[in-house]
Amino acid sequence: MSDRNLLRRGLYGLALLCVFGLAACDSETGETVASIPPAKNVATPAESGQAIAKAQDETRLESLDELDDQPLPRRKLDIQSWQTEGGAKVLFVEAHELPMFDLRLTFAAGSSQDGGTPGLAMLTNAMLNEGIEGKDVTAIAEGFEGLGADFGNGSYRDMAIASLRSLSATDKREPALQLFSQVVGQPSFPEDSLQRIRNQVLTGFEFQKQNPGKLASLELFEQLYQNHPYAHPSEGTPVSIPGIGIAQLRDFHARAYTAGNVVIALVGDLSREEAEAIAAQVSAALPQGAALPPPPAPEKPVATHEHIDFPSNQTHLLLAQLGIPRGHPDYAALYLGNQILGGGGFGTRLMEEVREKRGLTYGVYSGFSPMQTNGPFMINLQTRADMS
Repeated sequence: MSDRNLLRRGLYGLALLCVFGLAACDSETGETVASIPPAKNVATPAESGQAIAKAQDETRLESLDELDDQPLPRRKLDIQSWQTEGGAKVLFVEAHELPMFDLRLTFAAGSSQDGGTPGLAMLTNAMLNEGIEGKDVTAIAEGFEGLGADFGNGSYRDMAIASLRSLSATDKREPALQLFSQVVGQPSFPEDSLQRIRNQVLTGFEFQKQNPGKLASLELFEQLYQNHPYAHPSEGTPVSIPGIGIAQLRDFHARAYTAGNVVIALVGDLSREEAEAIAAQVSAALPQGAALPPPPAPEKPVATHEHIDFPSNQTHLLLAQLGIPRGHPDYAALYLGNQILGGGGFGTRLMEEVREKRGLTYGVYSGFSPMQTNGPFMINLQTRADMS
């Protein structure tokens, strides 16, 4: 049968369906007007409701019976791992559901490596995409945008990251990776960009003075970690930021953004061969060097109670103690236990006791923040000042 005849028959069937549908509806109200013969032995509304409820209960029970003693379904996660010639550790998951991939570099280059210059790691990371040879910050942004790619970066207490999301098609992937490798491995650190970012950071410090939650957090880390590298804020201080220069940024990049100090994570529409080529390309574009030593384990703090006066109707309460490092064998058990205590939102014990039963707060939360060494375990909430 020809395609034309098939199309003709399909249109004919569709026309019949429309005719039958129109015959069953009133042209003005849209209500059904086709006559239905009266049914015999019609159930009352109450009986109908009971029958529906019974059917629903039976359906639920049957579905529960099917799940009884059955293991929960799990998705097989095949994480492949290897090391590049430069010493970078690579983690790769092949996933072809979408024609794209995500690349993330995690350097052990957070503020714990600042030494005596708080804010050095943050400024170095913030300057990565401000300039490379032949391109300024605008040209770099336009380059990623023109390829449909997305660049990201960030700096924290014990890590700094740079990420790329791109389409996996060769004509988009290869130029995006080339630009990304230059941005992360060969930044030019232009002086005008550094001055602009320093001014933005200093302005941010002024805003912090109006944020009681931020002020409390800064004080908490200082009390919890004392002289440890985690004690000072990752964004630096108003005293340290103005004095950081280009030479310091170049030096920090050369020793902290090395191939031996990074973990490369790749997920997406790539073969193992393509992933190996990408990891090798990125690793080779970075300065070559070994991993930086991790910070020492912090000393157990002395229990203390600190109060910061602030003109506000709300009181921020933060409680903390030393928690666990990444890779701790009890992480999974502690994470699950904390989901019950206060990490799972509504339904947790803290929410039930402090919010639901007593109405003392809108929300109360708890959580572990594992880092290279012992990160904090913290509980935080806000409440009316007269109820603190």
